[in-house]
Amino acid sequence: MKMFMMKLAVILLLSTNLSADEIEDGLSAEKRGDFATAMLLFEKACNQGDAVGCFNLALYYDEGKSIEVDDVKAFELFARACEGNYSRGCSALGVMYQYGEGVAINLEKAVEFYDMACKDEYAKGCTNAGTMREYGNGTPKDLVKAVKFYTQGCNGGDARGCSYLGEMYLGGSGFTKDDFKALALFRQACEAEYANGCTNLGWMYEAGRGVDKSDVFAVNFYQKACSNDSGRGCDYLGTMYNEGKGVEQNSVKAVELFAKACEKGYATGCSDLGWMYESGEGVKADFSKAISLYKKACEQESASGCANLGYMYEAGIGVVSNMSEALTWYEKGCTLGSKRGCNNLGVLYEKGMGVKKDLVKAVSLYANACEGDNASGCTNLGMMYEDGDGVEVDLKQALSMYQKGCDLGSASGCSNLGTMYEYAKGVKEDFHKAKELYQKACDQEHPRGCTQLGWLYENGQGVSKDFAKAAHSYQKACDGGNALGCNNLAVLFEMGEGVPKDIKKAAELYIQACSEGETLACANEGLIYAKGAGVPKDLFRAMKLFKSACNENEGAGCHHVGMLYEKGLAVKRDYTQARLYYEIACDLEYAKGCSEADVLRKEGY
Repeated sequence: MKMFMMKLAVILLLSTNLSADEIEDGLSAEKRGDFATAMLLFEKACNQGDAVGCFNLALYYDEGKSIEVDDVKAFELFARACEGNYSRGCSALGVMYQYGEGVAINLEKAVEFYDMACKDEYAKGCTNAGTMREYGNGTPKDLVKAVKFYTQGCNGGDARGCSYLGEMYLGGSGFTKDDFKALALFRQACEAEYANGCTNLGWMYEAGRGVDKSDVFAVNFYQKACSNDSGRGCDYLGTMYNEGKGVEQNSVKAVELFAKACEKGYATGCSDLGWMYESGEGVKADFSKAISLYKKACEQESASGCANLGYMYEAGIGVVSNMSEALTWYEKGCTLGSKRGCNNLGVLYEKGMGVKKDLVKAVSLYANACEGDNASGCTNLGMMYEDGDGVEVDLKQALSMYQKGCDLGSASGCSNLGTMYEYAKGVKEDFHKAKELYQKACDQEHPRGCTQLGWLYENGQGVSKDFAKAAHSYQKACDGGNALGCNNLAVLFEMGEGVPKDIKKAAELYIQACSEGETLACANEGLIYAKGAGVPKDLFRAMKLFKSACNENEGAGCHHVGMLYEKGLAVKRDYTQARLYYEIACDLEYAKGCSEADVLRKEGY
């Protein structure tokens, strides 16, 4: 019996030595580029029971080295490697189960094999086991255990584990936030040539987290990541070039980097490239190309790609406007985490565009967007609270949402907040505060904010009366497309306040503002035709303009219709009709209408 065992030991030793030789020779053949010979040698070693030989052979079938990819064969060989106690084989088997390669997806099995690899101290297996715990795949979500596995992976030399552990420290997942610890781990991963570790390290410098802010250092690390084939690194680097942060602004270079990111499978890179084609930055504008890229990004689960695609369909850019399509893409974008998508989806529900109007749903979507620091979402939510749409009127909440929207960069939020202070809605009247907020909105090229600022200067509220500054603000508003700003500027030209008196210019501005839907401007345009100021006198046209404004509930228009009836201009004199129009003007809070109606009533009309 002892003799038999000794013989068996000798046979096994010889077999092991032989297979080791086969593997060494196979690796040498690989280096020479002789993959066919390498495969034969690895296969021979595997058939002799060598787990490493099975693993190396499996890689050929898994990666399609010199042969067609065969996931089923790769799975079989990884299984044999794992059965031979080769931990890399067990980890690879976990990957096959996780992604359904060569076998049906089975996340529980994936966890089992990752754990098995980690027990054998295979660092990448530990990192993979950590990701399953972090996201609750195939096992209950457990951030504490995820941290434990990432730590094992990192300590075992897997740079990916260090980077993932750094992300846990950065977000405070599984323990207290620690930017300094995160920074050290990202640096460790980057120094080990893990590209996304370099990307994360670059982001720390860009954001100034755990280190002094430095766009130049951020660019350096993004460059290293991109050079090491990190699509995310290329995308972040592209953004730095596009915004001129840490490098000279270069949109053409940004396009090149976004394209590289997209080619490497980083979906957000495709979305960013789509934006360049949409906006014509660094490349000739091509809406069809933009749509194609947004679709590609969205199909790869890029939230921004879906949201951007939704906007193309909503606005009819490069496609026929289609609210149902916009709704579909916004919904997907919102579900994937795009707060812009949630906000835009909220707008569709609020307006009933492409979907049945649902103010409660709109409020929920705006709240979701605002919680994710989307400035427009906060501002829109504020308007819902101010107006009581889909929620009870709550001016304090409206103030809070407008303030957050303003702080996040929403000019509309600043403008709306200014109105709350100007008209003492939910807060004590404060013209100085209103002026500050309108100024902030106007500085961001917000036309309505400029109009409101001009009004304060014109009337000396919260500031010294200054017609020149009022005219400047109104001009900026008018240039930005705010019809009321054009109307108010016209008044200054008509009166010669803050600008040289110019009746013709005033007439042009009234006509422009009226054509853009500002009913007060229509009433004022009617007056210049009634007087023949800057235009040929035309009472009939004046009456038409006054009635048009009155029909849109503009008190001045109703008053002016009454005036023409009272004086018998362009119509037969009719005091009763005049009184009726004055009363309508009065009901619309146009003070002159009230006094004129009183006079006619006293005269028996």
